[in-house]
Amino acid sequence: MRLLGALLAAAGLVAPALGAECALVNARYDQPGSDWTIEFHDVPVSAMVNQTAAFTMAMPKSGVELRGDVWQPNGYAQSWGALEGPCDPKAEKAQTCRLWEAVVYTEMVNGISVLATNDRAPAPLQILLPQLTSAMWYSSYRREFNDADPGDVFTFAGCAR
Repeated sequence: MRLLGALLAAAGLVAPALGAECALVNARYDQPGSDWTIEFHDVPVSAMVNQTAAFTMAMPKSGVELRGDVWQPNGYAQSWGALEGPCDPKAEKAQTCRLWEAVVYTEMVNGISVLATNDRAPAPLQILLPQLTSAMWYSSYRREFNDADPGDVFTFAGCAR
């Protein structure tokens, strides 16, 4: 019995951190089988008052980093997210920067829900960005990721810091 207890304790020391041990604001997510990653960070001081989370998405093999925001729309109970790329300074922002916008879902141990409105809450097991794949496919960034198509689901990979 002591041997079993020792083995379980040792396994706990080498096991990767679970989402509950890391706040969303410090969480990193990836897609198994690809190099796509999402890393959450502090909401910028200059952000909208109702912004609840901020993240960046690294595009593999391109050096391009996309900026993501999550906010609580007025009058709605769902966390709404958007993803923007580097803008063409000569074009109108709304037409060239915004690549994706939808409800942000999460998977926790008790099921699927919308992303928490507190970025200090435990990191979810998965982040679901519905229709991200098709939005990226039809974006001007498609040529940047060649054979590394993004998916809609990102899995917790650990604390970024």
